[in-house]
Amino acid sequence: LEEAERFARMVVDVGDKTSEFKAKGFLALGLTYSLQATDASLRGMQEVLQRKALLAFQRAHTLSPSDHLAAFYLALQFAISRQIPEALGYVRQALQLQGDDANSLHLLALLLSAQKHYHDALNIIDMALSEYPENFILLFSKVKLESLCRGPDEALLTCKHMLQIWKSCYNLTNPSDSGRGSSLLDRAIADRRQLNTITLPDFSDPETGSVHATSIAASRVEQALSEVASSLQSSTPKQGPLHPWMTLAQIWLHAAEVYIGIRKPAEATACTQEAANLFPMSHNVLYMRGQVAELRGNTDEAKRWYEEALSISPTHVRSMQRLEEGK
Repeated sequence: LEEAERFARMVVDVGDKTSEFKAKGFLALGLTYSLQATDASLRGMQEVLQRKALLAFQRAHTLSPSDHLAAFYLALQFAISRQIPEALGYVRQALQLQGDDANSLHLLALLLSAQKHYHDALNIIDMALSEYPENFILLFSKVKLESLCRGPDEALLTCKHMLQIWKSCYNLTNPSDSGRGSSLLDRAIADRRQLNTITLPDFSDPETGSVHATSIAASRVEQALSEVASSLQSSTPKQGPLHPWMTLAQIWLHAAEVYIGIRKPAEATACTQEAANLFPMSHNVLYMRGQVAELRGNTDEAKRWYEEALSISPTHVRSMQRLEEGK
């Protein structure tokens, strides 16, 4: 990142005042600062780098107001800084410039969900998926929003649909396949007796819990927009290319989360195990094991899983939230 910052500054320094290259240089500089902020361990340093990123994106947008990427990254940085109204304004500008941009549509949906406009957010996701039907990042957000708006049965159908897309996209043999496969999802879809409206952690009431109040808006945006690779980067795949197996693990984790919402620990455990077979030391897998333990009433075991998740990813917001609420 230090080298990236050096090259970005070179572009900024050699460009004319109104140069398109100068705008691209500020865009690259903003991305560098934003990534450095993500890696920073001290809160004060994070805030300094986030401010520097925001200023760089603002310069890029001023120099190139017709560049949808400058507007998008400015919106994203405002969102990370918990300035949701400002973020909404700039993401709408980005969509005016490039109406079918998947990242801008996704960010708009996430910002709407941060304001608890879940149905509007789901409509945006559905619209984006009509253009990008195999975009797993959009589908992951759809699962969470469907659980809130349409019920867990619809969310599980989407998980099953994602498994089918995964198989058709990658044509790989799942080394963790225990033979349960889609039948895990079929059973719950058929059993409607326990299908209740649920609240998933990413969309919790920001007024509940001392940690939620300060971090929930940022965690919604940062976690949901990050690539699957960043959420499972602490692990090594069993075989084959990295990305497909991480995507598959995320599908199982999303299914597990829905099962936890309808209080089905056996199915949640099975789905979590499918992900664990692929990435046993992923902090997201360990976090989900903690969620299952909580569902079973094993609070001490849950605490151990959350602590283990944080030992791998010290900034994992959801594990910190659960430990804070368990005090």
